[in-house]
Amino acid sequence: MEGYPYKTNNAVDFEPVAQMYHNVTIHYIREIHYRKVIFIEPISPFQAIDLGALGAGLTSARTNIGNLDMYDKEFGQFRWWCEDNAQIRFFLPATGTKQDLKNLQPPIDPNVITRNPSLNLTEFFVWQDNRPAIQAIAGVALNAVRIQAKGFRFHVVPLYAHTWDEKQMVKRLMGEKNMQGTLTKSQETDLMEELCREKRVVNVDVWASAMGAGI
Repeated sequence: MEGYPYKTNNAVDFEPVAQMYHNVTIHYIREIHYRKVIFIEPISPFQAIDLGALGAGLTSARTNIGNLDMYDKEFGQFRWWCEDNAQIRFFLPATGTKQDLKNLQPPIDPNVITRNPSLNLTEFFVWQDNRPAIQAIAGVALNAVRIQAKGFRFHVVPLYAHTWDEKQMVKRLMGEKNMQGTLTKSQETDLMEELCREKRVVNVDVWASAMGAGI
């Protein structure tokens, strides 16, 4: 399986961005975390948030989605849709907007689930408890604004050489650096991180925050 964000096969279901023992590079604001997946679990569709009633022509306050918080050492991969007739603006941590264009932030309406059945256009990632937020725009009076989400949770640990190929690459890098003897866990992690930075071992880049225009 080739892992990358926003993947689609035009089906309703979607694949996790990484599998067991895959390497991931998690980007969160100005931090980069190199990790290895050691556990993955699917999360079936659930109501992530209900913003409540919203009058016609009104825009809700920006509201954090606390139900998407992940445990420490975990990240989540989610796709979502709105069950009610509202347009939704989506915000990632660090006050960043998702779908950020120079002159517009296009909202996502309920038709996304029929126009884009895989929902890959709504995909986002959550690193630990750094939750996203939403803002709803109502064209008509609504009794509720409910967001449904589904996805995967990943438990991750610091990098180490797991596969034969990774072990061979670590040995090769040790030779390049004239390193002798048995590596400590910390040294092995450092070498694996260097291999990931240089894309000499397979790893998937995951963005859990927004990329603003000024970055």
